Amino acid sequence: MPGVKIGNNVVVGAGSLVTKNIPDGEVCGGFPAKYLMSIEDYKLKMKKNELGINFVNYWKNKQKELLKVLPY
Repeated sequence: MPGVKIGNNVVVGAGSLVTKNIPDGEVCGGFPAKYLMSIEDYKLKMKKNELGINFVNYWKNKQKELLKVLPY
């Protein structure tokens, strides 16, 4: 919206309507956009959910094992 300021280090959800100023270091989303969490909490959440390098190896091994028992 006109005149609204979004601070630094901010995440705004896709499709959100920002109607008020958002200070630095916040995560907001919705229609209208509302505060969801701090950027630090968001980073911790993403770190917790990230896929490690072993994820790729897991799927390769799973595919190999499935090919042994599936007819195709």
